[in-house]
Amino acid sequence: MLSQQMALRQQCRHPSGEYVEITHAETEQSVIARFARIVAAYPDKPAIVDPIKRLTYAELDQASNRIARALQRRGGQIDEPLAILMENGTEKLVAIYGATKAGMCYVVLPPETPE
Repeated sequence: MLSQQMALRQQCRHPSGEYVEITHAETEQSVIARFARIVAAYPDKPAIVDPIKRLTYAELDQASNRIARALQRRGGQIDEPLAILMENGTEKLVAIYGATKAGMCYVVLPPETPE
């Protein structure tokens, strides 16, 4: 069990490059508040890296803010699920985080989902 935890710690790194324990106080914060702290501290560090695209924390924050504002302008209901129907990748993660920032509940569906 301990070796599995150590292997996970090697894969999951804080933007500082170090393994960081999350405190109890941090678990009481919203995901959005915790993310804002990371963006402020490490704006130029990579947040998402995939074979096609790489986004820094500042870029992810800006892109997800654009999605959140667009969703809020459309006036969707918070209790009305938003369907996210996209291939896996950077854009899907931006959409998910934008929906989270907009306060929307969402359902992630695979692209092959029939109408």
